Amino acid sequence: MTLTDALATMLRVRAGGAAVVTWLQRLPAVGWTPGRRRLFGADPEVVTLGNWRLSPTDGGLRCQLVSGGVAVRSREESGMAAARLVADVIGQHSEGLTTSEREQVAVEIGALCEAVAAGQL
Repeated sequence: MTLTDALATMLRVRAGGAAVVTWLQRLPAVGWTPGRRRLFGADPEVVTLGNWRLSPTDGGLRCQLVSGGVAVRSREESGMAAARLVADVIGQHSEGLTTSEREQVAVEIGALCEAVAAGQL
């Protein structure tokens, strides 16, 4: 099972976007902003990988390309499209990491693929 397949499987279930965002927090050098409750609604938790900001939505993920702290492009993705985008973002993010951090990313990806294949997620 590839990373894209594992992510697509996670995104098929209800609250799959939240599960993907929670898993992304395990990767090295990832920024995380906890979700907040407000008087009229709530803001979801957000992870930042490189130039991308990802947050869960009802049907998948909100993906924002960030430049200078401002979202220059925003889109909502679900299913295989979201999985491909997240896999690409992880690849881009890994390019700027040290060797040991890249090894940690590989270990996390392997563990995720095994867990999804075994039906644990």
